[in-house]
Amino acid sequence: MGDIVPDPQQYRAVTKAIQQAREHKLKVLVAGGGTATFVPITGNTLYLSMERFKHIKLDESTQTVDIGGGVLAGQLIQYLANRGYYTVYPESNAVGMTGFVLGGGGHYFIGLLGLASDNIVSFRLITAEGKPIEASQTSTGGKAALFQVLRGAGFGYGVITSLRMKVYPLSTLQLAHHQVVTRRLVFDGSSIRVAAQAFASVRRPPARLRISLHMTRAPTDVPGPGQALLILDAMYTGSEVEAHDAFAPLRRDDIAREALSTKEFAQSLDKINKAAEPGDTRGNFKDLSMVAMKELSIEAIQEAYARWFALTENLEHAKRSFVTISRFDTTLSEQVGAVDAFCNKTLCNSTRDRYTACVIGTWFTKPELRHTVEAYAAYIRDALTKDDERPQRTTVNYMRPHTSLRELFSNEQVAELQIVKEVWDPEDLFWCPWLRGT
Repeated sequence: MGDIVPDPQQYRAVTKAIQQAREHKLKVLVAGGGTATFVPITGNTLYLSMERFKHIKLDESTQTVDIGGGVLAGQLIQYLANRGYYTVYPESNAVGMTGFVLGGGGHYFIGLLGLASDNIVSFRLITAEGKPIEASQTSTGGKAALFQVLRGAGFGYGVITSLRMKVYPLSTLQLAHHQVVTRRLVFDGSSIRVAAQAFASVRRPPARLRISLHMTRAPTDVPGPGQALLILDAMYTGSEVEAHDAFAPLRRDDIAREALSTKEFAQSLDKINKAAEPGDTRGNFKDLSMVAMKELSIEAIQEAYARWFALTENLEHAKRSFVTISRFDTTLSEQVGAVDAFCNKTLCNSTRDRYTACVIGTWFTKPELRHTVEAYAAYIRDALTKDDERPQRTTVNYMRPHTSLRELFSNEQVAELQIVKEVWDPEDLFWCPWLRGT
């Protein structure tokens, strides 16, 4: 992919699409990667694909990168790695970078860089009036309010044609051969308590460590296809010596004895999402939901596993559903939130200080199973948060069509979102998840 500037004709096509939507009373839905599972598409939708906005241009003098509204994570990862840089990425190469940022953006390097939204310098967008504007860190007035909203609650305010992000030299990570180190332990499902104890033993990871417990079924191309497995991954973004020390809690004899396999391996940073590629396939019915928490007991993990096992054991058409519980450092994220104009009012109610997150992936082949899997996902969320006294919280990227706004924002934030919407899209031309009738 070259360092190219988008053709002005592409911008004219966007303004023409906006005008057609206005004339025909259609709701504009802007699509980057097309992976959001909470977005409705109806007969009144104008689906505006950004696939031609693929430009990427690195500015080493400012350590920023300008990316088009249709750039996918995998494309940006490879581009920057080839030039000795990295930034914040979603955990799938198929996810659009723009949607990832607009929804807040949790990622591998959250302990080092904060949220994706904390690494944004500016947005370029076309408004409902068809005017190109820029909203940035230095904007004032209405554009300043727009910039704040776009960083984490950005759906429905215009067409993002490009955004500028901070980038960081790979050399600062002190990686051997630009490789991250992972310690992986694989357990049979019957060892859920030991696996849960191993996960819980890393209560507050250091900034460079991320630990995840995956509940999944063995694929069809390996011995024991369909077997319930627990995969514990601890990924360290730093030197091998530091990684060895960080993995110490996971090398206990009682843990090693229960594991079916144990290994440590290094992986190139540009291949960081390779393990997720089987899940990037299109087709069937796939949904994602997430709940963030602080307190999480071993018993709650066991209860979630039992429910996941029952679903995937009894419903052949939902066998590829999975659960992933991750833990990471939130110190930097909390510090940024404490001084951020949009976040500091509601830090205690956001996900910024919740250092444990569970992603519930439902993957099924029959539409009539939707009610069953939605109820299952709700059960998992409730089971995992029963020890946390605070209300359930999720992020925009993982919301569902029925997610209560109280799980995302405070009342003050919702009011601010509506004010900004009225300023920049008074006709409600763009689909917006905060307006439930759209």
